[in-house]
Amino acid sequence: MEEDRFSELIGALYDGAVDSALWPHALGRICETFGFRKGTLDLNRLPAMSNLFNCHYGIDEREAATMVRNYPAMPEVWGGLAATMTRPIDRPWVVSRIMTQEALRQTAYYRDWVGPMGLVDGAAIVLARDAALFGSIRLATDARRGIIDDALIEALARLLPHCQRAARISGLLDAAQGAARNFQAVIDSMSVPILLLSGTSAVVHANPQARTLLEEGTVLGMRWGRLVSPIAGLQRAIDTTIARLVHDEGAIPGRGTGLSVHAGAPDARTLHILPLAKGDMRARLADDAVAALFLSPASGAGTLPKDMLQSLFDLTSAELTVFEHILSGSNTRQIAADLGVASSTVRTHVLRLFQKTATHCRSDLIRLAHGLAPPVAN
Repeated sequence: MEEDRFSELIGALYDGAVDSALWPHALGRICETFGFRKGTLDLNRLPAMSNLFNCHYGIDEREAATMVRNYPAMPEVWGGLAATMTRPIDRPWVVSRIMTQEALRQTAYYRDWVGPMGLVDGAAIVLARDAALFGSIRLATDARRGIIDDALIEALARLLPHCQRAARISGLLDAAQGAARNFQAVIDSMSVPILLLSGTSAVVHANPQARTLLEEGTVLGMRWGRLVSPIAGLQRAIDTTIARLVHDEGAIPGRGTGLSVHAGAPDARTLHILPLAKGDMRARLADDAVAALFLSPASGAGTLPKDMLQSLFDLTSAELTVFEHILSGSNTRQIAADLGVASSTVRTHVLRLFQKTATHCRSDLIRLAHGLAPPVAN
């Protein structure tokens, strides 16, 4: 897909994050771009799959009522409820990769909904999943598009982290959205710190909670009007991401819904960055801002963010390998022996790691790696 088209699609998703009434438009853009006949975004209560929220594209109200009525049988097409709760959510789910067409036709969901609609195959991007709730974007093809192929799966995989991030941010905003008349009113009424930032990381606006956070200075602060952080490497990570977003809204590195930021246990937070530069709605809401930065309570421990570290700091494969060995507690001699290289080579990689991540010692590197770990485990 052309980068401009992908960036516009990402813009529609983040418009939905700001105003949930725009989710059907975002679904429509996805369906039109990739050739899906129908699209649905919903949140359901488990284990009965009772519907709490639903919006859709290409589906009239009568069809929507039939679809919701058949939700209790939907986990069948994903291999059953147990599989629905355990299958990894970092890749799209595709019905034809889970069961044969013959097996699909035997399910109640196919008989009562999929078949009568003339649908052939389906994909799901999971947005939320825990013991009580299951939320997803589901997309269906008809005979014109046919079975979902590898190319379409990869395109959806590229879209997936943005869908998850937009849904997460939408949840943060929804509590205040109804009573607020404009974006600044929304963020000022939020209970989490939110900052609007320019392309140079200048603070355009901070809600009261964010101003308190900046004054405390343990996670983020402000110097000469620009956002700074005492956490080694975090400021560069934010600056790098925002600079990329000016040109490409799809350039948020890594997977998942945010970054876990730690400045001691009481200050554990999850950081989210919402692009603001494009999108029909957001461009009118914050004239000088290109990104909104959210800090919500931390949602759990994560794993080593290899792809995120490599993307944010332009690390080579060799540098990333040395980084991993440092995290395991190995010294220079042990790393050299494990990798079959000279100790001087390891020292060169370590110095480059310090330079690229704006850190000064190995303990800084360890704090950086754990501080930026993705907070959502698959």
